[in-house]
Amino acid sequence: WTCCPKGWRRFQESCYYVSADKMSWGESKQNCSGMGSHLVVINTEAEQVIRYVKGEANFYIGLSAEEVGQWHWVDQTPYNVTAAFWRPGEPSNVHNELCVVI
Repeated sequence: WTCCPKGWRRFQESCYYVSADKMSWGESKQNCSGMGSHLVVINTEAEQVIRYVKGEANFYIGLSAEEVGQWHWVDQTPYNVTAAFWRPGEPSNVHNELCVVI
């Protein structure tokens, strides 16, 4: 992309859309699909850190589990359990936590 669609933000080589609408994870995933995109897949620490620099509220990312501990990304990127940029113990494997926010 040389530029992002109106209302989207560019960071490094990608465009990001941050919605102010309150939705469930499933609704958020569907909303992204409707825009020809998907929930963000965090590939680098910089992608995760940019959220904190901007100081925005929590939002869903494209990591979920159909079963406890079976994490997967919406774009089928393999989940790297040894990724160093997650807070220790996250994502947790609690029975009622099947999606991720940052």
